[in-house]
This record gives sequence, C-alpha cells and structure tokens, in this order.
Amino acid sequence: MDSRFTNGFRPRSALLAGGAVAVFLMGTLFGGVASLLLPEQQEPIGLMQAEEPAASPVPDPENDAQAVAGKRAKCILNTTEVEWISAFTACGHECVEKDSESAVGMTLAELKSTYTDYEVSLFTASKVKLKREIEGYCPKHYLLMLENSRVCVKRTDPDTLLPYVVMELPVSISALDETVRMELETGIPFDSLEQIDAYFESLES
Repeated sequence: MDSRFTNGFRPRSALLAGGAVAVFLMGTLFGGVASLLLPEQQEPIGLMQAEEPAASPVPDPENDAQAVAGKRAKCILNTTEVEWISAFTACGHECVEKDSESAVGMTLAELKSTYTDYEVSLFTASKVKLKREIEGYCPKHYLLMLENSRVCVKRTDPDTLLPYVVMELPVSISALDETVRMELETGIPFDSLEQIDAYFESLES
C-alpha cells in the first residue's frame, strides 16, 4: 500500500499514532511541571500548623448578674430584695423601705391580692419593687396649718408614714388676714421649724 498522503490527508492509523505520541509528550511535560510546583503548594503533614482552638468567651459577672436579675421569678425567695416605695403626691418625694420577710414565698398574684394598695413595678428573682401613692408631704417637711380652729404644725411620721401634730402655736386666728387663713386651711409646707418662725416674723413686720 502506498504510504504517501492522499489529497493532503493522513490515514486514520497515522493520525492515531501521531495523537498517541502527542498525548505522551504532553503528559510527560505536565508531570514534570506538577512535580516542580507540588512542594511549593503543599507542605508535609508533619510541618503543617495545627488549627488554634476557638477562644472560649470570657465570663462577664456584671452581664451574668443582669441576666439572672431579668428572669421572672415564680415566687419571692429568701434572697430576693424587696423594696416598698411610698410616693408622696404633695412634694413628689419617695420613701423606700426594704423588707423581704413580709413577702417571702409569695407569687406575683398573691402579692397583688395581699397588698392591694401597692402596684408591683418589678418582680424578678433578685429584686421586687412595690409602689404606692400617699397624699400629703413626706417626713422631710413640716406642715403649718389651721385645724379645729387652731394653728398647728404637723409632720409625717417616718416609721408609720402617718401625719401627727408636732405642736400647737399660740396664734390668734383673728389676728391673721383672710389670705393667710385660707393658706393655713390648705397647709403651708416648710423644711424646718426655723423657717416657720421666720414666716411669722415676716407677718408681723
């Protein structure tokens, strides 16, 4: 058979042989290149750095305490801090008393039904707040007023939070003008007895 090319085309056997040689040469070439690149791309297993373990979160005592405090409690515990707040409408001041024994073991519903004059503003495992409003002035003030046709000084007792008469003043009502009498019927607040003395001195001048 004539081994010459016919019409410019190679026979199929020639093409296959040439292709096999080309594939062999390309494989050898890429194999050599890969062997040169491999040591740079991959490190031996023994030299690889171990991954550092994820750092555990640092405990924050303040945030942990707030999280515990924010949990609603089922009942008041022996360790629960209970605040009884009395807000006075006349002066806007508050008296705060801390007493846990009166409420230990109570649930929120029991607390509301037992102390109906208080509003529960906070109920957690660590702290409970109850608040009520009282008409009048807090124990920090003296109230000069006209009561039973007599001029007297009254004050709120810091223990019972109830008003009581501190003293009666020998002041003639007839000597007071109408405007002063109307003020005394409502009550005039002072921060000290000395201020009351100064008030009467100003009336005489």
